[in-house]
Amino acid sequence: MIIKYSHDGSFTEAVSKTFDGQHPCCLCKLIQKGRAEEKKQDQQQSKSVSKFDPGLICRSVVFDFTCDRERISSADLIPKSRSDEPPKPRPRTA
Repeated sequence: MIIKYSHDGSFTEAVSKTFDGQHPCCLCKLIQKGRAEEKKQDQQQSKSVSKFDPGLICRSVVFDFTCDRERISSADLIPKSRSDEPPKPRPRTA
């Protein structure tokens, strides 16, 4: 919009016209229209929603990790060592 308004006047006038809110472009008009529609929808929804809204009601879940079947054996905690040798000839680039 600054470029459009600068064709008719000075740069300072173009900047002031762009941001003063008195000269909205088509994109600004679309945004205003969308905001107005959102506001109408919000008002309609607030009227249709009952006054009592308990929100989400849920139970807390308790996990019991003391069961012997779920314990990991100590043999699984030790990493397995590798016995194979590195490839020959060794790679030159890393």
